[in-house]
Amino acid sequence: MFALEHGLDENEQRSLGKKLNTSLAKGESTSKYWLLWVVYSAEQGYDYDGEEFWETFERRTPYWTRYCDRRSLRDWFVKFHQRFDGFKPTGPWASWFSIIAWPITHALLPRDLQLQLAKALYEWRYALAARIDSPPAELGRFLATVSDEASSRFRNFLQQEEVAGRIVFALLGGRNEAVEHFIHSSTLDRIVTDLQKAASGRAWLHDARKVVERARFHGTSSVNQTTNMADVYRRDTGTHEQRPEIRPALTLRRVSAHEWRPVMELPSLRPIAEINSDLNKFLRQTRCQVAGSLGALPAGWLLQGDQRRVLTSWPSPNNPVVKFDREQPVLEHLLRVDGCITSGLAWLFRVGSDGLAREIISRVVRPGGRYIYVSSEQIAAPSFGEEISLTASGVTGLALDLPNVLASVEIDALRALHLSVSKNVRLVPVGLGARRWDGEGFAEWMDGETPCVSLLADFGVDSYCVKLDAEFVHVDVNGRSDPILLRFSDLSLGLHSLTVEVRPSDKTSPVISGLLQISMRHARPWIAGTSAHIGLVTTIEPEEPSLDRLWEGDVKLQVFGPADHHVRVSVDLLDAAGAKLGSEFIADLPLPVTAERWERALSIFLSKETDPWAFLRATSGRLVVEGDQLGVRQISLQREVAPVRWVWHKTGHGTTLRLVDDHESNDLPELSFYPFSHPARLEPISLELATEGFLPENEGGLCVVSYGEIQQALIVSMPTVVGGFRGLLVQPSLANLLPYSMSMMPRIASLIEIWSTAKLVGPLAGNRRDRAVTALRGVLCEFVCGRDWIDAENEYASSPKGVSNLKRFAGATGAPAAFNFVLARDVARFQMIPPTERTKDLIDLAQRYKIASREACSDALQVASWLEQGDRWSEAIAERITSSKDAASLTRAARFITTATSLPFEGQPTVPQVTRR
Repeated sequence: MFALEHGLDENEQRSLGKKLNTSLAKGESTSKYWLLWVVYSAEQGYDYDGEEFWETFERRTPYWTRYCDRRSLRDWFVKFHQRFDGFKPTGPWASWFSIIAWPITHALLPRDLQLQLAKALYEWRYALAARIDSPPAELGRFLATVSDEASSRFRNFLQQEEVAGRIVFALLGGRNEAVEHFIHSSTLDRIVTDLQKAASGRAWLHDARKVVERARFHGTSSVNQTTNMADVYRRDTGTHEQRPEIRPALTLRRVSAHEWRPVMELPSLRPIAEINSDLNKFLRQTRCQVAGSLGALPAGWLLQGDQRRVLTSWPSPNNPVVKFDREQPVLEHLLRVDGCITSGLAWLFRVGSDGLAREIISRVVRPGGRYIYVSSEQIAAPSFGEEISLTASGVTGLALDLPNVLASVEIDALRALHLSVSKNVRLVPVGLGARRWDGEGFAEWMDGETPCVSLLADFGVDSYCVKLDAEFVHVDVNGRSDPILLRFSDLSLGLHSLTVEVRPSDKTSPVISGLLQISMRHARPWIAGTSAHIGLVTTIEPEEPSLDRLWEGDVKLQVFGPADHHVRVSVDLLDAAGAKLGSEFIADLPLPVTAERWERALSIFLSKETDPWAFLRATSGRLVVEGDQLGVRQISLQREVAPVRWVWHKTGHGTTLRLVDDHESNDLPELSFYPFSHPARLEPISLELATEGFLPENEGGLCVVSYGEIQQALIVSMPTVVGGFRGLLVQPSLANLLPYSMSMMPRIASLIEIWSTAKLVGPLAGNRRDRAVTALRGVLCEFVCGRDWIDAENEYASSPKGVSNLKRFAGATGAPAAFNFVLARDVARFQMIPPTERTKDLIDLAQRYKIASREACSDALQVASWLEQGDRWSEAIAERITSSKDAASLTRAARFITTATSLPFEGQPTVPQVTRR
């Protein structure tokens, strides 16, 4: 039972609201009408837009704060749950928002989520159709798995897997007893009516329903011989193995008259991610490499769509093309089976009319065709062949221009290359063009499309015997010489084999066979405002960037396409309902957009003093890459909305902050402010002031709200300048911390983490934040290494950094002179070798000069690593700081390596290197 199933019309709902408010104004007991309050608040949940709940609720209910408590609402819903079997919200979101989760969940599908659900049903209509008879919770779980790029509000809704699955079933499955048992018919009518008010929502829902209807009713038919069109329908499609098509494809692109560049085309691994949540998580969190190409690729790269990589060396046919940084047995098994290039020592490519050479897996050639023959062994060119160059190492190539009529000598030469010659029986895709067609024996369509194939022989044919997987169809030609068209409806996902046996009219001639492999790939539906096939290849890191990480400059983008084109990059800011709040233009960039070019453009964009109000209000966004005729690429940017959060607005005097409190706990949140000028000095903020809005003084600083173990931090930089031009970047003071002691180290480490991870807003916020963090890190370093070492670091930083400065700096470690000399001489080598090898060398060097015990040296280097990386404080670090006191010079030596500039030591005496056993 859901509170939205009250059966009241609009007039009755308005009347109910007026009577409840009148009763409240009179001071009547609210518990008397608890069931009406449940209905009233569920209606508020139905209008919830993801921004806030209580502000609107209290505005609509003026006397609520005077006579009622928020927790009363939760108590009434619990009573509704117990008495009427009302639904109980579950999941992380319900735990965070423990009160408003009740009315929002009982609203079933709030208005702001309706269009998002319709879009998700449309995008995944084929996969949902295949699962429509699954339990509702499985439907909801599947939709949650594939909706990683959706808004946080929609993902929160999908955490109620049972509810989400039943709503999906109700929207797609039509009316039946099971649907009406779950949701009242008038309530479902209301949701569908509201959903269909938007033309796109109506169209999406209509198309999704049609696919489900077709999946539930598979027609069967024999060959239709009234025309030359043969319809072949799949029977028992559910029994066919549906294995994701992940086979890589090779193409050759002409670079010059006699040079070709190999390109690897990799299908998206998104269908594999849908198999289970563990594979999905692994693919989104693990980097990978493509065999034969340079560089590592970001996590989630193969989930962003089909990808291409230029090969600098030819990959091995015995190993998977894609290799991940970590092992995943299930994925490795799939890649070993289907993730390799075609086996063998040679590969055949047919040059198409577009100039691209596509691989012919069957290695069949036709007279008059143009081919590229690639071999991992040295090959002699036949009379009709010419040697070519390939930009990838490990293989050689021949260009084959076959004459229209092949002599026996030429046929023998082709057979010597292990190539077969076709006898001109062709299976060719027609009608709706195949998404991929190698010109011979492999074609690919998307799920939901109907493959249509033309069958034609250039000799007299008595009949064709067609076999699709396990089904036979006999086609009687009856003397016709026109093509036979074969149409295959409702093919399931996966690879299908179409074989044809041709019986010639001449009874003495042998039966000739033909083969076409048909691949059905998962559909990526067209969405309004986008191009289905774009000429832009984009790479984004991280794979699921957030809006906040973009605003902090921590998103890496690369765009590849034709070199004579430009792309315009902008960011759209969206509210919880998906409506655009604003759009910010980032840059107009020439292709290719490298990581360095993008970093410069984003840095310039972020340095502008823009009003952050739209950014603050946005619950999500999208990074838009526009290339005119090359198409448009949109990258989703998400943001998690916390129960307690800061909002801000730019005014003429600075940035005003306001606290939004939806955490619904019995304990009040704690609020504090740390100014830039004193980054470790806590100044409390009253809850009343924070709720109404306040303007930070002077340059601004760090605002923190804490509730339990959760913190929300915001750095606000004001346009105020104290002390002239030098005051632009602030000079942090930590005098309030003196003298430094071990007991205050956990607090300093915690402050460094909060300052480092807080969101930024306002001019020079990042620069001022960095100065505050540097000052706080200096406290830790001074405590561990001593004041004299900090003075030595500062002196070296302001010096010309010559040889004498380097030697003086090394001498400040306090270690023996010979140790310091080796340290300064070999600083370049120490900086270049891996950290584990550097640690080993430093410990060996320290043992050679008897600085301290091996254990103390190891602890000292771990403390130095902790200082450099800024990890959290722990008891283990405290113990290592204590045990490393005897090896403090080694901690300083590690700091020396990270800050010193290497110089050549010419004419210096030789000191023997440390040798390892």
